[in-house]
Amino acid sequence: MPFAGALVTEGKLDFTLVSIAGAVGNVIGSWIAYAIGYVISPDRARWFVRTWGRFLLISEHEMDVTERWLKRYEDAVVSGSRLLPGVRTVVSLPCGFIKVPMIRFTVLTFLGSLIWSAFLTWVGVVMGEN
Repeated sequence: MPFAGALVTEGKLDFTLVSIAGAVGNVIGSWIAYAIGYVISPDRARWFVRTWGRFLLISEHEMDVTERWLKRYEDAVVSGSRLLPGVRTVVSLPCGFIKVPMIRFTVLTFLGSLIWSAFLTWVGVVMGEN
């Protein structure tokens, strides 16, 4: 995104279109992770975390906490997590586990990703100007 922002400075790309393209790309990637979480049974997911979680730096306790937060603050977690590096990449999987409605998931993911994409594009614009 910052590289595309630098190209915005040169007049080769449009800021709005770059930001939207970044958000759309994030939504598509998030759909894949959501689908994986949707089709995996909770028991299989827990087995996977118990077996391989140490390599992915996630524990069963963290999985439980994430699930509780999603159930309690679903909209805020789905959209707000898109602004947190690291978290934004993995939050789609637990959203699939708890079966967040797909349309809500898509809209909230797009809005949160649009903010992040616009910010990163703006960083590229600032870098391109210097």
